[in-house]
Amino acid sequence: MSHECKYEKQMERMLDKLDETNKELGKINIVLDRNTVSLEEHMKRTKLLEENLKPIRRAYDAIIWVVGIVVVIAGIWKAFS
Repeated sequence: MSHECKYEKQMERMLDKLDETNKELGKINIVLDRNTVSLEEHMKRTKLLEENLKPIRRAYDAIIWVVGIVVVIAGIWKAFS
């Protein structure tokens, strides 16, 4: 077997490996594209949910404030009773 033939076979194997690598990279890019779309959808839903929770958060904060006032008044009432 001549050196040229040996190098040609090595070159063919390297090119085959390169083709395989390119195919795998193509598959990875497809998965990455799908995941990007999924992430964008998730971010939109999350933003909508956060917007919808704002009134609930304000109500919760108001309730905590009222409960705090009631506790303070009850403490003062008890101290002077």
